[in-house]
Amino acid sequence: PITEENKNAAVSETDYCGAYAAGDKIEYHKDLMVEDKKVVKYGVDFKPSRRKTMAIHEHLRWNSFMITKGFVPSSKEEILASNNGKNYALRRHGNLTTFEGLEEFRRMIARRDGKDELKTDVIKYDYQLLDDAHWLLSKNDRQIVRRSK
Repeated sequence: PITEENKNAAVSETDYCGAYAAGDKIEYHKDLMVEDKKVVKYGVDFKPSRRKTMAIHEHLRWNSFMITKGFVPSSKEEILASNNGKNYALRRHGNLTTFEGLEEFRRMIARRDGKDELKTDVIKYDYQLLDDAHWLLSKNDRQIVRRSK
């Protein structure tokens, strides 16, 4: 929780985003807010940056979690056949893959459904946690603090 003792060590949203998204600025939808939070505008070109590295780590964390729950990757045939490869009864998931595999997943689903890849992208979910970290923590009476040297 935020206390008198630690409130001076808090990192502002501007400072957090400046360090986290240096060279890969977070873009927001103009005039679109949800729960007093600007909504991030995602594309499908994720350039090399700290943000992308953190998103890759988040995806690896999610993969590890799913594997510990007994899930295995779905085959390309299963992904294209039904529900994008999600079958909880058989413990299969179409997104249990590498970051590059998520790009292929996006292309496969876009082709199958005749949609733009932006509409079928799931990589944005790996970005969302850290893109919204300052807001999420503040909303729950928590904060990002500078680590003492």
